[in-house]
Amino acid sequence: MAFSLRDSWVWDFWIADDGDTFHMYYLHAPKSLGDPALRHRNARIGHATSQDLITWEPHGVVLQPDDPEAFDATSTWTGSVVQGPDGIWRMFYTARAFMTPTTSRPSVLQRPRTFTPGPSNPPSC
Repeated sequence: MAFSLRDSWVWDFWIADDGDTFHMYYLHAPKSLGDPALRHRNARIGHATSQDLITWEPHGVVLQPDDPEAFDATSTWTGSVVQGPDGIWRMFYTARAFMTPTTSRPSVLQRPRTFTPGPSNPPSC
C-alpha cells in the first residue's frame, strides 16, 4: 500500500528506524494550490510511523517555513535523519526562501534539527 494524503501531493521521503518503529518523513503540499508545479514553493515536512512499512499512521506537519527572514521562509525540502553516537537523532533538510513566484534570493540551504523518534515526540522544530 502506498502512502498518500487525500488533500495533498506527497513526494520525496526518508525513513528512520529507531528499532521499534519506522519513522517516515515526507514532503507534501496542498492540492488546493491548483498547479502541481507550485508544490515545490510550498512544501512542508510531514511525519508518519509504521511497524511494518506497509501501514502508516500520519502525524501531520513536523517542519514548515520559518520566519520571513529565515533561509526556509517559504518551503522546506528533502532531508535525511541520522542517529549520532550520543543517541540523539538529527534531521538535515534543504529549504528555500522564494521572494516572488518567479525569482528567489540566495540562501543557505542546509541546517540540522534534532529529535527523539516517536509518534508522540516528532522532531523538535
